[in-house]
Amino acid sequence: MFYNLSFKHRVKRQLKNFRRYCYISLCSSGVLFTLLFIFTSLLNIYYILSFIMAFAISATLNFTLNKIYTFNFFNPKRLAKQYYQFFIVSFSAFSVNIILLYILVEFFHSYYLVAQLTIGLVGSPILFIIHRRFVFSHK
Repeated sequence: MFYNLSFKHRVKRQLKNFRRYCYISLCSSGVLFTLLFIFTSLLNIYYILSFIMAFAISATLNFTLNKIYTFNFFNPKRLAKQYYQFFIVSFSAFSVNIILLYILVEFFHSYYLVAQLTIGLVGSPILFIIHRRFVFSHK
């Protein structure tokens, strides 16, 4: 009986955190898309370079907001370690993302914003689990 209550509580808490994570991902994706559009379409910067710059800015925003709002993790002693772990996860995601973006745009002739949206929708649940278990773990 108590195990089920504990399990239900954990599931409810994780769903709440996932909703927050999705909201923050949506906000940081909005920043990424806006900057990607500005850099590529308005400033005529090559879309890969535009993505690199936009990703760096949106990833920093994502880390800050998720640390405070989603995972409620305020331990200043672990800030450097968390940011390092976040950087490793983000760099891995960035590497996969940029390869997929290039493939979808160059070989499948997808519009760069649609390609990035598709990649982001597929990757968000995976990144939530990785961030929760390895970056913002309270252990």
